[in-house]
Amino acid sequence: MIDNLAGADIDLLQTPSYTFTARNDDYASRFKLVFNVQQGGEVADEDFAFISNGELIVNGTGTLQVIDALGRELVCKKLSPLTSHLSLLTFKPGVYVLRLVNGEKLKTQKIVIR
Repeated sequence: MIDNLAGADIDLLQTPSYTFTARNDDYASRFKLVFNVQQGGEVADEDFAFISNGELIVNGTGTLQVIDALGRELVCKKLSPLTSHLSLLTFKPGVYVLRLVNGEKLKTQKIVIR
């Protein structure tokens, strides 16, 4: 289970319970349950970003790159807190690729902005 607000990644097979405090203004997509497992027991890559209330919420640290469909880098920003909020007001509707680079670790994700 992933708590997108707290940036916590909890293995519910190892930890059968998770305690949190909810508020009325919490994100509707605060939690994500991941069930898919690839052969050999390796967990598939997980999404590290989502959209909520006109903001791009990114879970992780490193350098975030936002790339448009033509391959142009629109944003290159260093993220230091575990969860970062970026305004979507500067982006036109479309499909974008997000790259989060932290040392030799690289995560990529496609995201649609409407």
